[in-house]
Amino acid sequence: MRRRPFVILPLALLVGCVTRGPDPSRRARVTPADPSLARNDHYFAMPGVASVQWPSYPTIWAAARQVMTDRGFTVARSDYRGGTIETDPLVSAQFFEPWRQDVVTTESRVQSTLQTVRRTVRFDITPAAGGTFELVPKVVVERQSFLERRVTAPVRLSLALTGVAVQGNQLTDEGQGLQDNYWYAIGRDEALERSLADELRTVIREGPRTGR
Repeated sequence: MRRRPFVILPLALLVGCVTRGPDPSRRARVTPADPSLARNDHYFAMPGVASVQWPSYPTIWAAARQVMTDRGFTVARSDYRGGTIETDPLVSAQFFEPWRQDVVTTESRVQSTLQTVRRTVRFDITPAAGGTFELVPKVVVERQSFLERRVTAPVRLSLALTGVAVQGNQLTDEGQGLQDNYWYAIGRDEALERSLADELRTVIREGPRTGR
């Protein structure tokens, strides 16, 4: 009696499924991210969540500089006529630095402990109604990123944390340059902004220690 090839047919179908590649028309399309989302000016342009008003411009200006210094920040740009004070970026406090006041929530402190992040503070002072001046604090958070390196071979292990660039990665093959180490903005710290506004009100009522 002749046997029917009922085993060969399923095997042939299985081999066909394995060898066939994915349908290019069904591949998910990835939308490129907006580069402005990684820049500080994008988040500084957003409205503030807290503000302080006071009738004396020199007083509110001096109080702003004092609060920045008390929180551990260093003033990098000071435009008295334009009403803008901006600090240098400060690497955020971790759990073993409880004395630092540049991070005010537990969630933010956990983030800065597990990752390398930094904060930049800016105060904008503008004329308000009734002859007063309004100060709006804004804080932008940045995250540090390192270019990935292969450590699959022992000879490459010593180069994992060095500044030697990786050759032949996907970006360089496409003609795009990428720094080994860079910072990119990830958002605003609204909790710190509210905390700075509260401290500003206290300093203004008590009187700032320094003048202009």
